[in-house]
Amino acid sequence: MTWDYAQLSHTASQAGGPKALVNQIYSNGRKSGHIDMIPYIFLAMASGALINKGIETISDCVKTYREVNKSQAEEAMCALEQEIETYSSVD
Repeated sequence: MTWDYAQLSHTASQAGGPKALVNQIYSNGRKSGHIDMIPYIFLAMASGALINKGIETISDCVKTYREVNKSQAEEAMCALEQEIETYSSVD
């Protein structure tokens, strides 16, 4: 057990003291963590782009569906008006 402490004490003195050693370990851990996160960042970006494209496509489909229904309703209304006029003129 004393050998571990002696080794740690030597490492700390080389780093510039215990606080410097802890700061060095902390910053190295952060750097390592940032590098480890790079694939997840790209995955999140790709997922966001795909979700955005999917929402855009669904929105376009809904708009097209509404326009088609609106035009069909207008055509049906015109046809109904013509039938009513035809029926009214027969009397």
